[in-house]
Amino acid sequence: MRSNGISSLLCLSIVISAIVSLPGNVSSAASYNHTHQLLYNRNLQHKRHDDFIIPESHESRNLRKSKLFPLFTIIRFTNEICRTTSEETGICYTRNQCTSLGGLAQGNCASGLGVCCRFIATCGAIVYQNGTSFQNPNYPSKYVPMGGSDVCQIRIRKQQNVCQLRLNFIAFDIEGPAATPTAAQGAANAMNDAGVCKIDSLALTSSGATVPSLCGSMNGQHLYVDFGSSDTITLNLLLGGASQKERTWNIEILTIPCNSIARAPTGCLQYFTGVSGVVESFNFQGGMHLANLDYSACVRMEDGMRFIDWSPCSPNSVRFGGGAAMIPTTPAANAACPNTLTDYLIIMQGVSFPLLAAQTNPTTSTTDRYCDLSFQQTNSYVRTSARPFLIHFRTDSAEGGTADVTSVGYCLRWQQNPQ
Repeated sequence: MRSNGISSLLCLSIVISAIVSLPGNVSSAASYNHTHQLLYNRNLQHKRHDDFIIPESHESRNLRKSKLFPLFTIIRFTNEICRTTSEETGICYTRNQCTSLGGLAQGNCASGLGVCCRFIATCGAIVYQNGTSFQNPNYPSKYVPMGGSDVCQIRIRKQQNVCQLRLNFIAFDIEGPAATPTAAQGAANAMNDAGVCKIDSLALTSSGATVPSLCGSMNGQHLYVDFGSSDTITLNLLLGGASQKERTWNIEILTIPCNSIARAPTGCLQYFTGVSGVVESFNFQGGMHLANLDYSACVRMEDGMRFIDWSPCSPNSVRFGGGAAMIPTTPAANAACPNTLTDYLIIMQGVSFPLLAAQTNPTTSTTDRYCDLSFQQTNSYVRTSARPFLIHFRTDSAEGGTADVTSVGYCLRWQQNPQ
């Protein structure tokens, strides 16, 4: 009976040795599952592991009073986001897995047991991997459409237990919106195409969200997009041949699990965290806000905080709606924005400091609609305790006259306060 037991264990040892193979003394027992869950933030709950089986030392085997059979220790690491040697986003995989998935190994992770695997997609690609970078052809070189208009499309496939994407615009500079009206339009205060993405545009297709048409310069911006009932989100870059502008884009695609605390609340196209920070309207860097905007930028309320203050990043960093081309050197009192305005910012139950003209009591002088007239004085800010913390930016489909085309949009700082 003992001899049979020894024979069985020897057979098991041979089988284990046959199925384990990696360079050196490190072996992998993990196989890639195409429906695996790739997670976004450090609070990940459902993690896939890669197992490394390492033979025990001679001393360990002596402790077990056996020198006949190789025993093994299993070391696990998760397929988490990592930083490559060039400080780009990657996913931690074994080297063999990275190669088989079409990635580029750029640095180590998991204490040297894995490689930081980077995935790059360009026009026509179907994206499955978390952390993929969507780049213009030959990035970081600039891109100019050849021989007319061009369309660059990618499709992002939904993975198991993923409900949302975060798109980080690491670099994004395409043709901006129409800006200058004709002389006749300006003189007559006539409607024109100012703010409309006429030549280039980025369009997103998803059943779970309505995303405005975007263009211009948006370095450092981000979007959250829900999959909804669809299993695919499509990104379409339409590049017009009427402009020879050198375009560039590098958009980082991050998948967010349905049960992740990193998931943005429903209705938030942008979502920020932290006690303080900065938020800009789209194409603020390009010098003009876009038309047809209707979206919310939300801020997570941090522990112990009750209020949030919104203030201009600098003089003239809030310019829209009121038609004020520039804030004067000696500004008038902050003023309420007329209800007739079609470009405005909503801050629910906001109180302006200094108070708006004709307001006397900060506990009762609340308003919801704001524009450049509300931030004329130095050190102006708006405070609110309304939850969730957010601002909502709304612009119409066309602008009238020359005043609107000087509207850069907004750059606002937020600061959360406990009282």
